[in-house]
Amino acid sequence: MKRLALALAVALALVAATADAQEPVAQALDDPSGHALDGLHAALARDRALLSVWGASHVASDQFTSVFRDVLARRHGDGGPGQFFPTRPLTLYDRRDVALGDGHAFQGVSTRGHLREDDYGRAGIALDTREAARACARPIHGASLQHVEAWALGQAGGGTLTLEVDGATRSVSTGGRAPLVRVALDVEGAREICIATAGDGPVRSFGVIAESGAGVVVESFGVPGARAEDALLWRESSFAAQLSARPPDAFVLAYGTNESARAGSAADLRADMTRLVARFRAAAPAASCVIVGPSDRPRFVGGAWRPRAQSTRVRDAYRDAARASGCAFFDLLAWTGGPGSLADWSLRGWALPDRVHFTDESYARLGRDLAAAIDPL
Repeated sequence: MKRLALALAVALALVAATADAQEPVAQALDDPSGHALDGLHAALARDRALLSVWGASHVASDQFTSVFRDVLARRHGDGGPGQFFPTRPLTLYDRRDVALGDGHAFQGVSTRGHLREDDYGRAGIALDTREAARACARPIHGASLQHVEAWALGQAGGGTLTLEVDGATRSVSTGGRAPLVRVALDVEGAREICIATAGDGPVRSFGVIAESGAGVVVESFGVPGARAEDALLWRESSFAAQLSARPPDAFVLAYGTNESARAGSAADLRADMTRLVARFRAAAPAASCVIVGPSDRPRFVGGAWRPRAQSTRVRDAYRDAARASGCAFFDLLAWTGGPGSLADWSLRGWALPDRVHFTDESYARLGRDLAAAIDPL
């Protein structure tokens, strides 16, 4: 009887918790000037816009950015996948509009695992190899692609990089000191896009770019575990050269959830985000800017999941940085229902058991709500 009573008490507690769980709360952008996204909106009105999203694991999986991409593509046309990697450079990396292939001879490079300054390029991610290697990807749906490029780093003794599109090939040497080496093919549609190396020297690939002549491109560059301060380790020469060579109409910075898990002063958090925005602005001065704040990240204390005060601290610091930098701000913590909400979300099946990441359905809702906030009808 005691066991039955205990089981009943637990079940009733779970029912009560899930009944109180707060569904996602649609958020308007915080934009006191009302003009933070004027440049982006002008580009969307022309139905030709590039939005690039940087962040951590929420972005790496392409779960919400894929839905964000689909919503904007339905409204303004599909401009193609933009910049992506034909094989996974990181665990959790995905692009849901591209079928990624195997590339075992390539090694992913990012700040994850070695927090030091390096040539991570525009995406903050790269693929390295010294061997003969090949990786191929297939666009799944959408635009009829018209132009494909492969990007790499120039380095002493650099090897040959070959771009292949449906059997057509073009090669380039990556030797030298250029922060950006490009090789391109104009195409009529593309069923398979590959990069290959000859094994005649080291090659650092920054992936491929595939676009149509019009429509919206939404790119996603996420590194699991990343914080805003990590992006300041991307070497300025290659980052600035690559961003200015292909400046977005809007850059979206979605950090903060990992910052919530460790101590850090509000002043330092504001300073890191302000410096990061300034780096993007220096290379892409006409780009609009959106900062997405941290999601909820409760902690397990005293036998229960409790709100984490640092989540609110990070959210407020990033909102302050957005206002000071002329960026719009999307309050992801409020969207989830506020501090502590992910504990209830997990019980409802809206978040994973880690109380950090969402389910596919919740990410899809986020993608739709962010699209509505950035591009209101």
